[in-house]
Amino acid sequence: MTKPVEGVSEKIIACAKEEFLQKGYSDASLRTIAAKAGTTTGSIYSRFQDKEGLFSAIVEPAADHLVQRFLHIQETFHGLEEEQQPKEMKHYVSSGMV
Repeated sequence: MTKPVEGVSEKIIACAKEEFLQKGYSDASLRTIAAKAGTTTGSIYSRFQDKEGLFSAIVEPAADHLVQRFLHIQETFHGLEEEQQPKEMKHYVSSGMV
């Protein structure tokens, strides 16, 4: 088994971000991503398994960050005294939207 070359995964992710943003998930090409990253599609498959795995490697950290921010804000809001909670937010909380 060959040793992974340092920095290749980061280059693949950077090129994949551009490709997904320009073409969307369906039309994004692993061949194009590999060519722009200066590697092979085999290198992408060995690191990320497939197109979905590569997309997940890009999206999951951002989604996890947003979820953590939301949970923190929600916990902070529920920790406030009722009179400190903004009137508009009380409506969302009481209706189960938050």
